Amino acid sequence: PGAAAVLLSLVSVASLAAIVIVPAGARRGVSRRAMLTTAAAASTAGLAGVAILPDPAIVWAALLGTGLGMTFTLLLTLPTDISDDPREVGGASALMLLVGYLLAAVAPFALGAARDATGDFAATIWVLVGIGTLMMPLSWSLNPHRLRQHPSPASVAA
Repeated sequence: PGAAAVLLSLVSVASLAAIVIVPAGARRGVSRRAMLTTAAAASTAGLAGVAILPDPAIVWAALLGTGLGMTFTLLLTLPTDISDDPREVGGASALMLLVGYLLAAVAPFALGAARDATGDFAATIWVLVGIGTLMMPLSWSLNPHRLRQHPSPASVAA
C-alpha cells in the first residue's frame, strides 16, 4: 500500500507539472497537434510499460502522469481554438463535455467487465494502450485548417 501511494502521488505531481508545461509550450508556438500527440505517446508508453515491464514503476508513473496532465489541459482549451464565434465555441464545448462524460460513465463498466472476463487487469491495461495508440493519429487530424490560428507572441510584439 505504501508503494502504491508513492506511485499515485508521482502520477499527481507529474500531472501538475504537465499542466504548467502546456501553456509554456503554447506561448512558444508549439502546435496543439504536437502537444496532443506527445501527451498520447506519454500516456500510452506509461500504460504499456506497466503491462510489459512493471519493475521501473516510477518511470511509468511519471510518463502516465505527464500524459494525463497534458491531455487534460489541452482538451479543456481545445474548443477555443475552433472559432472566434462564442456560439461555435460553446457548441464544441458542449459536444466535448457530452462525449467526455459519456465515456467517463461507460468506461468503468466496460473495463470492469474486461477484468471480470479475464480475471486480471492486463486486458484492461491493453484496452487503454489501444485507446492511447488511437489518440496519436487522431491528434494529427487537428490540422491548421480545422483550428483557428493563434498569432505567436513574437509576431504580436512585432
